[in-house]
Amino acid sequence: MSRTSLGPRVELIGRPALRPKKAAATLGVSERAPSDPPPRVGNERAGPPSRGAEESMAAPARELRHLSHAEATLLVMAAEGERQFGKVVPGPRGKGWRIDVRPYGYLYGIAGRGFADQEIALGLLNVIRIEIAEGASREAAVAPYLRSHSAVNRIANRYARWVEVKEAEADVGDLSPRTVQEYRRYARRGGEVEWWEEQSVFEITTARLKAWNLALAKRGLSPATRKHVLGAFRTFMSWLREEDPRRFAIIPEFPTIRVPEHEPVILTPKAQEAILGTFTEVNEWLSHALAGRCGLRSGEVRALAPGDYRGRDEDGVPWLSITKAMQTLSWDGEPGPTKNKRNRTLPIPADLADAIESLWPASARLAADKGTPMLVNSRTNRRWSHWALRASWLRGCESAGAPPVPLYEGTKHSGATDMLARTKDRAAVRDYLGHTDARSTDKYAKVTSGALVDIAKRKKADTPQ
Repeated sequence: MSRTSLGPRVELIGRPALRPKKAAATLGVSERAPSDPPPRVGNERAGPPSRGAEESMAAPARELRHLSHAEATLLVMAAEGERQFGKVVPGPRGKGWRIDVRPYGYLYGIAGRGFADQEIALGLLNVIRIEIAEGASREAAVAPYLRSHSAVNRIANRYARWVEVKEAEADVGDLSPRTVQEYRRYARRGGEVEWWEEQSVFEITTARLKAWNLALAKRGLSPATRKHVLGAFRTFMSWLREEDPRRFAIIPEFPTIRVPEHEPVILTPKAQEAILGTFTEVNEWLSHALAGRCGLRSGEVRALAPGDYRGRDEDGVPWLSITKAMQTLSWDGEPGPTKNKRNRTLPIPADLADAIESLWPASARLAADKGTPMLVNSRTNRRWSHWALRASWLRGCESAGAPPVPLYEGTKHSGATDMLARTKDRAAVRDYLGHTDARSTDKYAKVTSGALVDIAKRKKADTPQ
């Protein structure tokens, strides 16, 4: 790690963000000699300097005096709105100097020594201002000089700031609100990130990440859940690197978590039709049929509007546009982009088109507002929530004498598996389902015969003799 010396005993430490030659030029001093003793890590507030310390700091102060205040100011003129950030003020009880960088606090010294000379404090402030002028945030520019356990550097506070950034991305549609909700949940009281409470972002190491993973396992978190939590924390670390690419140039290695491959329960077409046959209300039947026979996700079904049905072409083929998905599990959320942000228009079976036209004749589709849901829960006369749709599906499974197959596996996953088995054209199935990665489609080809559920056989076996 390169460091810049302000003389034989005073150094700028822990600053990969400072390029040595530039920092030296900024402060008007030479680079640290390799023979100098290593600096003390940390920026702890120092007491009154001893006579020896005052003498050792006098030399760098004299070196800095040839750089006038006007010349120092010229170095930061590029930061038009930032050059007034921070100020050098007298230290507590008038002893020494300190740099006021509120709301982030005060800088009391470097290398564990207080500022005995005002010019040294001003030099460091100018370096910070130039960092900001080059694009660093104020928080990132001052963080390395604050005490390692200062509020700014605590993981909990930096993580909360990161969640705020992600919430802003979700507000403009660049990120799923459900994803941000999970990030926020990890940081709640008693949440997974609480393990890092009071620790500094500079204390994140591979060893501590492994210890955290073991602690989560002892709490009973499954490998899949731990993988999601550590994946979120890795994204947080990547954001820290974006904030200060030189200070966080290297992200610690994360532990490898082996997640057992899940074997889904896949319904045969006959079994799926038996469950669909238990639904007598059109809205309910159509909601599950679109998911099961057209491979739509639950959020895509719930987000459909009457105008998404495009009618029939000159050959009589009905078409449905999939351009959005619900971003929350509740009924009152807002539609947003689909999971892969791919819009598609699909041909759909004629009986599904007949059901849509019975609910929404052409005149009603034209008059409907864009925010009006095509499909509603007849029990509440509101848009389906994910939980209501799931409960409806499980009731259908029970009525058909089937095991409680999860909603996603019994509808979209089972339907996509049947598509691939019938067509053998993975590219066509990938486009129909809206996948951007071929591996997402390939997983439907890995279904074993043991995963298939045929209700007809199951019913026959259960019939009393």
